[in-house]
Amino acid sequence: MAQAKRKSLTKPNWLLQMHYRLREGSVILLAAAALFLFLSLFTYHDTDPGWSRTGSTADIANLGGYTGAWFSDVFFLPDWLCCLFIPYYDCRLGLCSV
Repeated sequence: MAQAKRKSLTKPNWLLQMHYRLREGSVILLAAAALFLFLSLFTYHDTDPGWSRTGSTADIANLGGYTGAWFSDVFFLPDWLCCLFIPYYDCRLGLCSV
């Protein structure tokens, strides 16, 4: 009588490679987002147009441009100290997924 063969529980090599590449890509994207938020928050200026104000100058002083000025205005609105930890937690999330 023929014996039953066990199925291999290991994943195929291409599936593992795709999994690692997706994780690596997510780390790179989260690191870029954290850097953008970090630069936007630390170059915040009151005269930049944002969510809570229109801005009085045509030149935007924020390194993130109009988008960075808007995000920094939104993040500084609720509590200015908590927003400084957002890039840190963004990087931490990316590194924990590795």
